[in-house]
Amino acid sequence: SMKFLIVDAGDSYRNTISVELHRLGFKNIFQSTDATHALLVLEENKIDFIICERELPDISGFDFLKEVRESYEYPGMPFLMTGKSATRNDLVAMAEYEVDGYVAKPFTLRILSEKISQCIQHYRNPENIEYLLDQAKFSLTQGKHSEAIKQFEKLLEKSPNSSRIRVGLARCYRALNDIQTA
Repeated sequence: SMKFLIVDAGDSYRNTISVELHRLGFKNIFQSTDATHALLVLEENKIDFIICERELPDISGFDFLKEVRESYEYPGMPFLMTGKSATRNDLVAMAEYEVDGYVAKPFTLRILSEKISQCIQHYRNPENIEYLLDQAKFSLTQGKHSEAIKQFEKLLEKSPNSSRIRVGLARCYRALNDIQTA
């Protein structure tokens, strides 16, 4: 019952991934040729998993990933990135935004299946920063400000240089009208 979103400018890869997902038993598959349209699909549907090409025509796959990760509207979103072999800068960006997996093109059904499984396990790992960040953001959206502050502070211990965690913490204090601390 998982809903997948495949974002890739190439018709052949997008369709191949869709066919492979159907073979794996997944029925709810959405496709997009660019990130702008993909964001509209996300707004209209409860997507559970994104498979996204690194090189997109409008914005990069990394910028799309940043948009998804920084949004409070898309919690619990495993993200598998595809593309040619990754550069050092790509690896740094993947680490910064917690890409759950990367698969180099071309790939086989077996590799795709393994990567999807690994991404789901990685994302649902209670030690994964993205999972914990989603939990903190959820507490904030539920109005549980002191709980969210504790969660964000704990995250800062794990990742002291993360601007996203600091922004979340500032949002908590702003919600409490503690502008000076925010």
